[in-house]
Amino acid sequence: MTKILIFLIILTVYINLNAAEILHYNSGDSSEKVKSLPISTSARTASKQVIFSVALSELQIGEILQIINEFQVTEDNNYNVGFSSLAILATSPASISGVPISEANGENITNNMHHHKRIINATYVVGESDIGDRYVNIVGYAYSNNALPGHTLTINQDYGRLSVLRFSP
Repeated sequence: MTKILIFLIILTVYINLNAAEILHYNSGDSSEKVKSLPISTSARTASKQVIFSVALSELQIGEILQIINEFQVTEDNNYNVGFSSLAILATSPASISGVPISEANGENITNNMHHHKRIINATYVVGESDIGDRYVNIVGYAYSNNALPGHTLTINQDYGRLSVLRFSP
């Protein structure tokens, strides 16, 4: 609720300042970049993967990015799986490292849950080191003490997308 309130305040300020441009970027249908995530035996050694990516050209200092992402995962291994994801500002669509836009949030997906919907909602102000062509990437990783080689967490295809609102002064 707090993030929504902050976004509404920022939006109100931009409207009052007569923002020159508001652009919307959308990853589109079936835009998941991977079909599954390998399940590692620990979060520290987990194989991070880009799940969604949206290109943003010529970012400028002071622009505001509002990131909204939703997707679904399925656990079919009959044990609890830890799953974490975050939004980053990166220099390539395949990069798993970059400037964090959101915190890495994780939780356990239990046998009883089976399917789990993930939502990321974050606001970011472009700084001096962020200017130029960049990508908003959603990075995810899975882990469990019970993981065996070849076990994966399924990324359900066409169950989500990444949207970015870009507010330019």
